[in-house]
Amino acid sequence: MYDQINNNNNNNNTNTNSSSGKKKLHTPANEWLQDTFKNEYLEFHEKTGMLTAVTLYYDAELDYNYQFKGMAGLGFAIYTVWYLLPQDPKLAFKMYMDVTNIYQTRNPKVMFPPQLLAQTQTYSILYLLAKEFGDDVTLNKMEQIIMKVSDGKWFGDENEQFGYFFRLNENFPRGQQSSLFATHTVLSVGSWQRAFANANDHSRFHAPSVEGVDYPKCGISKAINDNSSNLHVKIYAATPSAKGEPTSFHITKINIIELSSIEITCNGSKFENYEIDNNSGIIKINTIIDDMYFIIKNTGYIKPKAKQPFVPITMKNQNIGKM
Repeated sequence: MYDQINNNNNNNNTNTNSSSGKKKLHTPANEWLQDTFKNEYLEFHEKTGMLTAVTLYYDAELDYNYQFKGMAGLGFAIYTVWYLLPQDPKLAFKMYMDVTNIYQTRNPKVMFPPQLLAQTQTYSILYLLAKEFGDDVTLNKMEQIIMKVSDGKWFGDENEQFGYFFRLNENFPRGQQSSLFATHTVLSVGSWQRAFANANDHSRFHAPSVEGVDYPKCGISKAINDNSSNLHVKIYAATPSAKGEPTSFHITKINIIELSSIEITCNGSKFENYEIDNNSGIIKINTIIDDMYFIIKNTGYIKPKAKQPFVPITMKNQNIGKM
């Protein structure tokens, strides 16, 4: 959806494709955001422009609009902000600012409001958004609290899996809550917006890739193409008892004409236990399940440069500091 809406915005909201004359498929989605969503599912104060109500859901059969209003309910607007951000960053940022103004989370002299801790997803998404926007005051207030209440721990037959249990006294972490909050481990300022910024860049679908991994025995902690035609791959024993077992995986989508130049290292040393299929261009790497860092050199792939650098909306570039 972001791909469609953002592409629409980058083309001045035109409704037809200049080459074919066909109506853009994303136009209805963009119109829905600009019209229906803003006018029917959000409410703003007539004088101040501050957010006063947000819809949780609309039941078309009952024609019922379930809204959150006032200080007691607007914390739930945080749900909407996270998912709206890739689609309409300016509106999402405004909603975030309004909610944090209401609850004074950006005021270093005010304690973090306990009512925001009542709902797991409210405080976990607020924490993620604080990281995304570079809201250091809110982040610092939440840091110690969130790590305690999120209740992260290892589980599984071999204690090989990790999740956030949020003190629910259940045998397994709840998938959506746990996996969403886990993004904080890789989230930096602007990275949620940045993840969608290259939605129209399809070159990654033709880049050298890793396939055929023996999961869940073998896991991958890194697989990335650098700017020097090298593919970096890190594997590890995702199932601890499988450590030391033989395994293999494939490197695919390498141009056949580049195969003669391929060199591979493993943990810094030359690696030769691999097979190349000159017809398909597939490289089969034979190894064992352990902490291994492979670099497949001279793949010939060069990342395309972005036409314009993407600048996410953040507290810093919006010149917003403490309250």
